[in-house]
Amino acid sequence: MTNLTYETSALVVVDMQYGDAHRAWGLLKDKRAAGLVEEVERYACRLDDLVVPNIQRLLAAFRSNAGEVIYVRIESLTEDGRDRGPEHRARGIHFPPGSQEGKILDEIAPVGDELVLSKTCGSAFRGTNIEYLLRNMQRSAVFVVGVVTGSCVKATALDAAARGLTTMVIEDATATWNTEMQRAALEAMRSGGVQVLSTESVLETLARAGLAGGPQVKRTLTLPNPV
Repeated sequence: MTNLTYETSALVVVDMQYGDAHRAWGLLKDKRAAGLVEEVERYACRLDDLVVPNIQRLLAAFRSNAGEVIYVRIESLTEDGRDRGPEHRARGIHFPPGSQEGKILDEIAPVGDELVLSKTCGSAFRGTNIEYLLRNMQRSAVFVVGVVTGSCVKATALDAAARGLTTMVIEDATATWNTEMQRAALEAMRSGGVQVLSTESVLETLARAGLAGGPQVKRTLTLPNPV
């Protein structure tokens, strides 16, 4: 069991943008054009039916209880993508600044002054100043959600754990292309010191502790056993 407080935790939402998480844009549009319709639909249906609703629930809980919310997205700084990291350059991944592909999905869009960090590589910890920001805001624990489980989610979570942050991945708020890839990614993260939890187990724990709303007081979160 791990004791945390909302005031020392952040929900990190990885690449939940039109370019990576919407049928009509970016990665899914390209895969569909390449004939990978079944793969696209499996992934997109998990997003529609499970991932987005669970992220919405987690956002509501964090926003109600002084938790920090940080969005990370893929977006270049330059129109031609010359600032991209070598992996994204090699794979042809490029969402220009201000593009629809770089925009966070409307249904889980940032509110107020929630941070949105842009990167051109896998891990948020290699491609942004997220570690500096977390430490400035005294956030020593991160809950990681988003896509794709085996690439940017895994890279971000493993780098967070390697830097000494208490790191949790919410399994049913992540997605990849098939069940085996999801299983392998989660196992790799467990092996790297990341706790793998479910949305329901976390939110049930919050509800039992009376943390789902109400006055802003010091709120201790005791996590359930990992899944």
